[in-house]
Amino acid sequence: MAALAASRQMSTLEVALRTFGARLFEAAPGLVTWVLLLAPAWIPIVFTSPGAFAVAGAVLVFDVYWLFRSVSVMRGVYRTYSRMRSDMGADWLALCKQERAAGYLETDGPENVEFYKKFGFIVQREEQLIGTPTWYMWRPQDK
Repeated sequence: MAALAASRQMSTLEVALRTFGARLFEAAPGLVTWVLLLAPAWIPIVFTSPGAFAVAGAVLVFDVYWLFRSVSVMRGVYRTYSRMRSDMGADWLALCKQERAAGYLETDGPENVEFYKKFGFIVQREEQLIGTPTWYMWRPQDK
């Protein structure tokens, strides 16, 4: 009985409602944006003067919020990029040797495996990662 209930096919209406619900959440940000962009055209028709000012204030707050959000995201992107650039300039193999630390890396280029082996890295395992061969390599710490 339970197997029959689990294998029951959804009706066309159920499928349509689920699809509509999923698409509504995907479209909500764009829908809100267009409603706010077109607000100057429809607000005077729908609301009286005080209502129009309230909606205009809400639109202004909405715009200021997204301005601050976009600026903060761009600051974060710039900081991350700056850190990445400075880390790319570091000689990590020399640091590992200096501190006698172990090293770990991943590569998806077969030509890189032999290159890294020259520096003491050993292949720990190989696997397919999203259809791409990936090698996980380890360099034991210096004694």
